[in-house]
Amino acid sequence: MRADEHSSVDDRDLNLRQIIDSAPALIHTARPDGYLDFFNRTWLDFVGQPLRSLLGWKWTSCIHPEDVESFVQKWRESLATGERFEGAARVRRADGEYRWMLHHKLALRAKDGGILKWHGSSIDIEDRKRVEEQLRRTAQELQKSEFYLAEAQRIGQIGNWVFDPAAGFDYWSHELFRIHGLDPDAGTPSSERYLALVHPQDREFMASLVQQMTHGVSGFDVIKRIMRPQGEVRYIRCVGTPALDNGTMKKVGIGIDVTEHELLTQELRRREAYLAEAQRLSHTGSFGWRPGNGEHVWSDETYCIFEYDPATEVSLDMIVERVHPEDRNLVLEVVERASTSGGAIDCEYRLLFPDDRVKYVRILARPLGTASDDLEVAGAVIDITEAKRAEEKIRLSERELRTLVEAIPAYVGTALPDGSVDFISQSWLDYTGYSREQGVGWGWASVIHPEDFDRVVASWRTGLAAGTPVEHELRCRRADGTYHWFLYRSLPLRDDGGNVVKWYGTLTNIDVLKETESALQTREHQLLGIIETIPSMLWSTSPTGESTHLSQRLLEYFGAPFEEFVSRGWERFIHPDDREETAKAFLRTMETGESYSAINRLRRTDGEYRWHHTMGEPLRDPQGKIIQWYGLSVDIDERKRAEDHLSGYTHQAQQSVKNRNRG
Repeated sequence: MRADEHSSVDDRDLNLRQIIDSAPALIHTARPDGYLDFFNRTWLDFVGQPLRSLLGWKWTSCIHPEDVESFVQKWRESLATGERFEGAARVRRADGEYRWMLHHKLALRAKDGGILKWHGSSIDIEDRKRVEEQLRRTAQELQKSEFYLAEAQRIGQIGNWVFDPAAGFDYWSHELFRIHGLDPDAGTPSSERYLALVHPQDREFMASLVQQMTHGVSGFDVIKRIMRPQGEVRYIRCVGTPALDNGTMKKVGIGIDVTEHELLTQELRRREAYLAEAQRLSHTGSFGWRPGNGEHVWSDETYCIFEYDPATEVSLDMIVERVHPEDRNLVLEVVERASTSGGAIDCEYRLLFPDDRVKYVRILARPLGTASDDLEVAGAVIDITEAKRAEEKIRLSERELRTLVEAIPAYVGTALPDGSVDFISQSWLDYTGYSREQGVGWGWASVIHPEDFDRVVASWRTGLAAGTPVEHELRCRRADGTYHWFLYRSLPLRDDGGNVVKWYGTLTNIDVLKETESALQTREHQLLGIIETIPSMLWSTSPTGESTHLSQRLLEYFGAPFEEFVSRGWERFIHPDDREETAKAFLRTMETGESYSAINRLRRTDGEYRWHHTMGEPLRDPQGKIIQWYGLSVDIDERKRAEDHLSGYTHQAQQSVKNRNRG
């Protein structure tokens, strides 16, 4: 070959090397035995090593320790078979960071098929690897979420559905089939088949709702009854809202089996009616008082006792205005002491009405042990007018008749100094059904209740021996076999020498007083229950989840009165997307008695939804039965916004991968 030809070849080699060195790809070559004999400048700059440090098999020092063994093994397999090599491994960059690289090696063969050279290139796939890893994790999370959702639906008895106005139901979840008692293998039911499951009394309005779903664009939230194929009736809450699916407006929603809740709600309403009637019959009302802001909460019976319109907003001035002028200083002192020291209240005073009628009331109250700095008092007001009048009558009668019998005249008897009865009034004989012969002497003792007999006879004998007045309560059998309570009083009549010559006694029926004592004990127990169950934090519910109290701060946040929260009206303040999870957590809490915890968005009075973490704990009686729920809600909006920002970044990464795959 001429010199100029050699020069031309050398120039081409030089040009080729310059091109290879300037290429952005990492290029290398290897001998047939796998000995790497060339790395372009891009490779050397990437690893920050001179060529001599990479030749042969020294390049393996730049491979991540966890990847080097499998990578070399795969390279040796390609050397042995002569097949194309492709493998991924992490390579240490000059700054010490390992990055994923995709390596390709292709054999250059002679005409006889023998390998002359291996040509290879490496591509940085770090970003792709990260995206793939993120996609893998996301897929795992999605799979896990789907499992959790299905399990949550099963536990919460919540199913979901999709309704296409043009074709009827598109989709029913497995739990929705179970709730309706249908076989999922039979397919999603048609509108006609679905309506056939609805209770006959609810079918007409549900048919109208299906029509609304077909033609309307508004959401709905209703409770209906269904009849399972076996005839069992269940209450189902159905919530739906419009949603755009690939350009088609559909309805999506949930079906919640609320049978137990509905039955409990009905029972609660029945018991509330019993309680209200019991308060009315016993003339006992309940109240709450916050001295700091002057807020008063009264039951209907309290309004009735004070004779104010239940629609009237109560103030302290209105209460004092009803108090009898002679008792006002007492009431004001009690109010001042309770509002400053937080002490318990137990007092009686009179109410004076415009028509000069007077009522006697007893007030029992105590402060609630709340974590708030604001003092809150709960208590009961008892109309004791009848009892007071009865006491006054008794005292009047005792004064008038003290010299005769020291008791209300009813059943009268006399006895000899030895205690044997020698006279019994006809009214007592009529009561016992005894003849006079059966009642005199000690025959009267046979009508005493067996549980009272020894005590009464011992008391009587003690009085006889000491010559002192005798008084005791006992139960005596009437002619019809029933026992009634009596107060027995007996006084000795003495001669001039001080000797007892006669005993005079009366038996007074005190059934009413006994019943009054029992009622007072019952009222006191109810009061203690009320005091222990008044909410101690920001909200409270009954054991079945019905709202019983909301703090002023919550009412101001939502900009709504308490009445809008009863009968689970609070759900309308929850963001529609969060209602399902909230209902699930709430229902689980009511069923299990476990602590309540829900994270959701709540609509503020200005219309803005903010993230909150709502927690609740049960209050139990000595037997462990839940008697009230207390809870609070914490604003976590800023934290949730940060989480949503991170979630948006993940979504963008997923979309980028999808776009690359389409490309």
